[in-house]
Amino acid sequence: MLRCATLAIVCTLAAALPAAAQVSGKAVFEGKGNCHVCHGRNAEGGPLAPSLTDTVWINIDGKRESIVKLIEQGVPKPVKHPTPMPPMGGASLSREEIEAVADYVLSLVKKPAG
Repeated sequence: MLRCATLAIVCTLAAALPAAAQVSGKAVFEGKGNCHVCHGRNAEGGPLAPSLTDTVWINIDGKRESIVKLIEQGVPKPVKHPTPMPPMGGASLSREEIEAVADYVLSLVKKPAG
């Protein structure tokens, strides 16, 4: 019985990890990462940077690894927008924060119906 209870707790905690990463990613996106300044509070883009909520990826292919690399390296010559993105949005982010932002961005993508 104790094993079942322990297993249930471990499974519950493991299931909560992605949600915790998204909350942390959102906090970095809206805070020290400065992402919201150009991409907007809702990440729907604007004149300075693209939307991160659709399935159109302008500067990368939209895979998690590409998002992490883009956050790390920035976008010195954006394809469609006038403002370069500095590495890590000009902030000093840890690897954990970078990955959390990447996971948060992926959680925002609205899949087309059908």
